Amino acid sequence: MIAASASTPEPTVADRWGREPFKHPALEGLAGLTHERKKAVLEKGRMAQLASKYGLTGVLRWKPKNNENFEGSGVDVVLTQALYAIVGAVSLQKGGEVANRVCRERILGPLGLKV
Repeated sequence: MIAASASTPEPTVADRWGREPFKHPALEGLAGLTHERKKAVLEKGRMAQLASKYGLTGVLRWKPKNNENFEGSGVDVVLTQALYAIVGAVSLQKGGEVANRVCRERILGPLGLKV
């Protein structure tokens, strides 16, 4: 999940307006998340299976390019993007902390990422 590397503090650059980067305890481990692991966890096939498990295929309004071949028409991409859209909508309506919790409990957890 997380790459085993020495934790080196990021160099801080003084902001001329005195702004500071957003910090939250839930974001602390993300610097060590490797691209390969992120790609493996959030692979569109796995995300699409999770979306199907939650029943998104029954409520999705989408006209596939080919009614005979959903996979060839990009159903995995559509379902994955639908999950991302739901997290974004929750964030806009309820705030980042609620969206973070939804993402951890309903997406990352079921995909096998211990968060």
